[in-house]
Amino acid sequence: MDLPLTDLDTLLWSSLGEHYTGQIAGSQRARVVAQASSHSAGSAGFVRPRLQLFAAANDPKLRKFRVQTESMLAKAITVKFAAESLQPENPEAAAHEACGAAFWLARACFARHVGDQTQNLNADLASERVLLLLLRAAALLKQDADLRLTCVRYAVGFATNPRYVRSGVVLDNQDRLIELYAKMPGARRSLLSLFRGRLAWQKGQGIRRSGLQVALSHYAAALKDHSHKEHGFDAEAPVHFFPELICILNQARTLKNREGNTLKAVDFITQRNYGIYFDIEKEEALLCAGLKEFADFRDANLAELQKRWGKKKSALEFLHEENRESLHDYQSVVDELHPGAPRYRENIADLKATLGMSVRKGG
Repeated sequence: MDLPLTDLDTLLWSSLGEHYTGQIAGSQRARVVAQASSHSAGSAGFVRPRLQLFAAANDPKLRKFRVQTESMLAKAITVKFAAESLQPENPEAAAHEACGAAFWLARACFARHVGDQTQNLNADLASERVLLLLLRAAALLKQDADLRLTCVRYAVGFATNPRYVRSGVVLDNQDRLIELYAKMPGARRSLLSLFRGRLAWQKGQGIRRSGLQVALSHYAAALKDHSHKEHGFDAEAPVHFFPELICILNQARTLKNREGNTLKAVDFITQRNYGIYFDIEKEEALLCAGLKEFADFRDANLAELQKRWGKKKSALEFLHEENRESLHDYQSVVDELHPGAPRYRENIADLKATLGMSVRKGG
């Protein structure tokens, strides 16, 4: 049975309080990996693929591309890579190159919905390239299950992370990517809860307060499992999780004066246990911008859906329905407004087939 929103709020604050007993790890952000590994012994296995991706990003062959993503993004998004071919000559090399390119493109999407809005169009297209390259890399890495899982993990992390500009094509595929990751061997339960929490948080914006309850339930589950030997956080999750947790708690809390030192408390917890420093006000600005981006995406789709339905029924009913006709109508609107969406669904379906997973019709 789901807990009431106020009870979840209390439970999460209580769970956070338990972190005051952790050992001091140090003050350098670079120690996140070491501390996360100590909290979740199984996360050490994540470090090798993570370092492989970092090495791929720093390949000298990608230096020119990196500069383009930083200063000429419009040009960078037109660059094609071997991984985009159905049968590249050297699949493993093509996959590593794609991972490196996705790294720099993702960085170019970070925080672009805050500040200079003229950069959003190129960042939107860059976000689609990030997702495509990571999916293609995963499809090509048939002999490296760990790195393939890491590619999918980053694809889901990127697609669900409100800090990044994400086009409608990317936003539309969040749930499919989460489902894909959930079915892969080695998927971490705590990360699944985080990803599902993010999606529920986005979907709950501007609809009704109870929408936050679903998101809080997932964040509570992620916190509960964070130190599990096999299903706990990997080395990177804490950097994102704690700022998100405090932001969603601030949205959910009902008592005006409750936890007056909230920001200081979370800063203390993350610095003491993980060596993570963050500016909560900047984090909140990025997260809220990403939440609004999703709300705008959904509202535009619903407005078009209402035009199609006319007086037959309200498009808002779609938000509370699961009948296939409504789902099909909504997806048809998404595909019309974002023509690239079907291609990405096909890439996800192809990857599922490669991994021997069953593929739902239309999913």
